[in-house]
Amino acid sequence: MSALESLPRITPPGQSNWQYGYGSFDESANRTGSFTPFPHFNSSAQWAGGDTVPDPTLGCTFLTATGGHPDATEKSVIRRWIAPLDATIKIEGTLAHGSKNADGVRGRVISSRSGTAGEWIAQHGSASTNVGSLVVQAGDTIDFVTDCRESITSDSFSWTVKISVPDAAKPLVVSSQEQFAGPPESTESIPG
Repeated sequence: MSALESLPRITPPGQSNWQYGYGSFDESANRTGSFTPFPHFNSSAQWAGGDTVPDPTLGCTFLTATGGHPDATEKSVIRRWIAPLDATIKIEGTLAHGSKNADGVRGRVISSRSGTAGEWIAQHGSASTNVGSLVVQAGDTIDFVTDCRESITSDSFSWTVKISVPDAAKPLVVSSQEQFAGPPESTESIPG
């Protein structure tokens, strides 16, 4: 059993500490404004509105193991991690926008406990998205929110993160890419 598997679970057995959805950021509250789980895991290994993108309801909004695409501001994509323990965590990642078009994307790390822990813009390049120290308690959510900024054109992005507990007795590392999965009834991880 790995150190990660020995952590206390706050999700039912067979379910992940990751959720995949869309929503918005509330500037005045400095928190995630809304979060709605994606309704469909499609044949392209994407969480989205339906089997094809764009979807009539959610447009170009989707998430994969390594990134995704936001749509309008209220359809920002959100990769959510639910903390399974009380700890001080460290987050490492890189947000990348590869297209030479449009105005890039904005990524935010939002804690349900303390609000925005970091904010970065990637436009025609990449940005390091590291958070050196963030206190969580079991059940807190950490949202990785990506929005389109002003234009919803050419906003495909990549953003994988590793969450670690540096002060743990055994090394604990959680990878958004390695733990990406389909619906809860699926026990198979989707390769990145």
